[in-house]
Amino acid sequence: MKNLEKDDLFEVWLIHMDDAIQNLIDSLPNELGSRLDYSPESLDSLEAWG
Repeated sequence: MKNLEKDDLFEVWLIHMDDAIQNLIDSLPNELGSRLDYSPESLDSLEAWG
């Protein structure tokens, strides 16, 4: 795979990442989703739930 193709795929991945994260948060119980604030510490709640 050429570097340009890899760069393009990475750009597409980045574009869709916000939606993927929001879909994950929306699929969680409200109490848990509201604790996720993009900080490393908030992942403890997610790990404890899972």
